[in-house]
Amino acid sequence: MRKKQSKVTSQVTSPSGMAAKEHLAKHPLQEIMAQDLRKRRSPTSLTRKTLLLMAMSLTGVVVLSSGVSYLNLRKQVEHNTKKQLNQYILERQQRENNRFQNIHKKQHLLKMEFLRRWQNTERLDLKPRFEMLFQRKPDGTYRTRPELYYGQSESYGKVTRHVNAMLVRETVLDASGYRHWSITYDLIREYGPAWSTSVTGSYFVTPNGSSMGYSSVSPWGLDVAADYDFQAQEWVYGATIRHNPQRKTVWTSLYYDSVYQDYMVTCLTPIDLNGKHLTTIGNDIFLGDFLTQSLQDSFGSAYNMIFRADGQLIAHPQLMQQLQDKQGSLNIKEIADPELQLIFQQTTQTRLNQTQSSPTQYQKEPQVYQPIVLDLPHHLIAVSQLTGPDWFFLVVYPKAELEQGILQILRYALIISSVTLLAEIGVLFFVLTQQVSLPLRTLTQATQKIEAGDFDLKLNITRQDELGQLAWAFQNMATQIQHSFQALESANSELEDRVQQRTEELQIALADLQKAQLQMVQNEKMSALGKMVAGIAHEINNPVSFIHGNITYIQQHIQDLIHLLYFYEQEYMSPSKTLKQKLEETDLPFIQEDTCKILKSMRCGSDRIRDIVKSLRNFSRLDEADLKRVDLHEGLESTIMLLQHRLQETSDRPAISIIRNRGELPKVECHVGQLNQVMMNLLLNGIDAIEERWQQEQDFEPAITITTAIATPQDILIQISDNGIGIAESTMPSIFDPFFTTKPVGQGTGMGLAISYQIITELHGGQLRGQSTIGTGSCFEIILPIAHPIKPKTTAA
Repeated sequence: MRKKQSKVTSQVTSPSGMAAKEHLAKHPLQEIMAQDLRKRRSPTSLTRKTLLLMAMSLTGVVVLSSGVSYLNLRKQVEHNTKKQLNQYILERQQRENNRFQNIHKKQHLLKMEFLRRWQNTERLDLKPRFEMLFQRKPDGTYRTRPELYYGQSESYGKVTRHVNAMLVRETVLDASGYRHWSITYDLIREYGPAWSTSVTGSYFVTPNGSSMGYSSVSPWGLDVAADYDFQAQEWVYGATIRHNPQRKTVWTSLYYDSVYQDYMVTCLTPIDLNGKHLTTIGNDIFLGDFLTQSLQDSFGSAYNMIFRADGQLIAHPQLMQQLQDKQGSLNIKEIADPELQLIFQQTTQTRLNQTQSSPTQYQKEPQVYQPIVLDLPHHLIAVSQLTGPDWFFLVVYPKAELEQGILQILRYALIISSVTLLAEIGVLFFVLTQQVSLPLRTLTQATQKIEAGDFDLKLNITRQDELGQLAWAFQNMATQIQHSFQALESANSELEDRVQQRTEELQIALADLQKAQLQMVQNEKMSALGKMVAGIAHEINNPVSFIHGNITYIQQHIQDLIHLLYFYEQEYMSPSKTLKQKLEETDLPFIQEDTCKILKSMRCGSDRIRDIVKSLRNFSRLDEADLKRVDLHEGLESTIMLLQHRLQETSDRPAISIIRNRGELPKVECHVGQLNQVMMNLLLNGIDAIEERWQQEQDFEPAITITTAIATPQDILIQISDNGIGIAESTMPSIFDPFFTTKPVGQGTGMGLAISYQIITELHGGQLRGQSTIGTGSCFEIILPIAHPIKPKTTAA
């Protein structure tokens, strides 16, 4: 077949161009075909029409899918938001309920204890006791003696503090009254200090206004005026039978206390006996921090608000100033805010599901309400009800924020879809051009050549099929593929260069990130350590101060007793035989001498503990500003004091002596905590080096030398030297690298010197350098600016 085709081809292509025209004119069929081809030429491009049609189709698909995605996304986001709101409000409800439920339990326990003691003291005459605790004032009232509040008397048991009372003129003082106020005094004295950590004040108040309470802030009962209108106070009348016929624990309204300058609410539990209202237990709670935290700790862009069922507003982020102006008595019904009115109306009309907690040994717990999420026109409202004060705690989430988030996500999706669509159209344009337009153009050109009489195409015109066009398309495709590979190779080479460049940038960024992570981890560790050290120092300081302060009095009392015995011996010269034998057995001279020694050793021990506490507080510096001018010698001494356990003599080595060469240094502006950390790292490294050398040789005296001096008018020098094992010269350039250590595996992290170097150089703008010789020791020098060169950035309020 190929042979036959080649013969035909050679016959067609043999004439010249002019001969071909003449030959073509002699064949009417070919003329008719050429004319028909010219008629069928379209002025439009098939590629452009196909591309436009597919672009419109893809655009419709993208628009349709975006609409469906928007509806599904909106439904999913709204569902997730409601679920998160419900979880958040449930957690907040559980956390806030604990505060109020604990007070319910405590007051019930105190009520049971009051009734028990009332029954046990029925036959006792407590009038002498009452007169010892109270004194009548010229204004006709009875008040606790001032020395009982300020702790100046020990006439009744142990020293009592912060208990104060005021009995109004109308108080009936009979056997029942003496009994009532004696029991009340004991309960306040015993329970008040323990409760002061969770409540502001604890007190008992009678229906006529007589009250007794515990307060470490001010002696309210000693200072209140005799004509104070107690009957007008809700914390007095709120628990009476008239206002509380159910005789249950109730909470007062929110009110603003002008003396303490804080919001307050009071919990009241009435105590009745045989149908008579004896007294009321009251606990005041400051709510300033609670309200601030409730407003600040919000869910995303939502805001929190609290109000009672009667409309009294407890907390709202935009109305706190107006609430303070109203002294806490602001009702939502008085506020001209339609949205707020709608929220209040929908919330109060909603019945929350109640779950009854199981009975306990205290009482039946208040009912707990399951939170719900309301779907309002413009907001999602998460509603919970706090037990005790019966407050509504709301989280108001604007739907505009929800819609904005959905539109933002949809906007990104449309952008990505548009970019993808353009990319697909570009790829489609390229494919159509190469696969359709060029073959058709080639066929058109071949037809034009045939029409013009140029048969030097080497095409088989005898066959009425697409083999010739496929051959040309294949050749063109091969050429285009070659060009594509060349472009791809060039792009690949360029991409490799960019990848290498980006890899180097990422390595630099990774190194910076590791340094930042290292500093953050160390800051957290030092912050936690500082808080722990400061807490331990505070807890030790109180009992040590008490012991230290009482040693002087004990010493004086013992001396007085010894003097008294001496006078007894002078006055009673002839003791009985039994007393004389007892004196000889007791050996008073030895007791006198040994007691003085014991007291002296106790004073030395308490002084030692106080020094350690002072060193701990100086080292932590939690009560000072982060950047402060300090005496570096004080920080060094505190660090040395904390390392005494490492410096003392052990079974393995003698004590390590500290040699101080102190110069006259000015106060240096620095970050005290981080600088103390550097000192401790260098001293610990010196101790470890000395101990390692002592394991190899014992013919040297372990010592660490600390030298301080002024290096320049602007800098000071701190030099810490040891006579330990030393560091090899080959490893010295790497000692400040993170995770590099010369210690055995498991004994060092390689972080101490790296962190110290970063603190000195980057945080303080100073220098840290070291030099060492194997077998003789190491020396580290710190050059520190007196005035801190790196000031912290300030932000506008």
